[in-house]
Amino acid sequence: MKRLNPRTQQPFRFGEVFNGMYFYNYRTDLLASGFRGERWLSREAFEKAYARDLAAKEKKRRQAGKLPRVFKMSPAHV
Repeated sequence: MKRLNPRTQQPFRFGEVFNGMYFYNYRTDLLASGFRGERWLSREAFEKAYARDLAAKEKKRRQAGKLPRVFKMSPAHV
C-alpha cells in the first residue's frame, strides 16, 4: 500500500516536496508498517538522478530505434 500525502490525501507524486525533500518514487519492498518503501532525495540529488534517468531512457530508445526523426527544414520554409 502506498502512503498518502497528508495535504492531498493522494499517493505522493514524482517531484512533490515534503519536509524539504523531493519524492522520487515508491520502491517495491514492503515495510513492517505495510506501506511500500519510498525514495526521497535532496534537490541536488533529485536533479542528478532525474538527468541520469532521462539519459538512460534516451539511450534505450535510441538503441531500439524509437527516437522520433529530426526533420530539417529547407531554406525555402524558413
